[in-house]
Amino acid sequence: MARIQAVYFDAVGTLLFPHPPAEEVYAAVGRAHGIEVSVAEVRQRLRRAFAEQEEVDRQRGWKVDAAREVSRWRAIVQACLPSADAEQAEAIFQELFEHFAHPQAWRLADEAAMVLDALQGRGLSCGIASNYDARLRSVVAGFPDLAGLQERLVISAEVGYRKPSAVFFSAVACQAGYPSSQVLYVGDDLVMDYQAAQAAGLQAVWYQPQKKNEAAFPLRSQFQLVGDECAAAEVVTISRLSQLLAIVGA
Repeated sequence: MARIQAVYFDAVGTLLFPHPPAEEVYAAVGRAHGIEVSVAEVRQRLRRAFAEQEEVDRQRGWKVDAAREVSRWRAIVQACLPSADAEQAEAIFQELFEHFAHPQAWRLADEAAMVLDALQGRGLSCGIASNYDARLRSVVAGFPDLAGLQERLVISAEVGYRKPSAVFFSAVACQAGYPSSQVLYVGDDLVMDYQAAQAAGLQAVWYQPQKKNEAAFPLRSQFQLVGDECAAAEVVTISRLSQLLAIVGA
């Protein structure tokens, strides 16, 4: 196995988590606009809406741009609050879209700061590669512990393809400046992160936090990308980010 020279992380569900959880924010904003909805209802609708939009992206060949990101989030918001009229729905969408552009809407994963410091201290190049849209830049800029990653963001809408596309992961390796085999990708989705990265020639680690986030967001992929023989292979898994240090020898 090639020596790891760069480590890139998924954003939502790996380094960053909505805080409070997204379904709580959606429900609160909906109620502020006169829409009575429970957190449980929003949670269920978010799951369905994400699955529906993922299918749309699959049919598009995983192609994406800024306009598609806006349309996908608008559709998700409308699906979560179906009783809103057109004016309410647009106002709610705009408020939510702006809310999640701010670092105050997010929390940094446990151990993330320590792990990033250790990896970079050993000379490894670190970055974030995400299906989240350009709002990720303003979010990352608000976390001092992520300062070293601000110039190393790979955003799907800017690449033109979402995970699990191999084009996305080629962009990761290109930005890292190393062959794909020397880049490690860490993410919480078995299909979109782990299997897709491996299929594109990167090394990969599947991150499953010990404290399970029961919120609807982030979600796990509904798709299977690889054959049964690959899916059945031993998966390199960590439950704490600090376990990554032993894997890369940092």
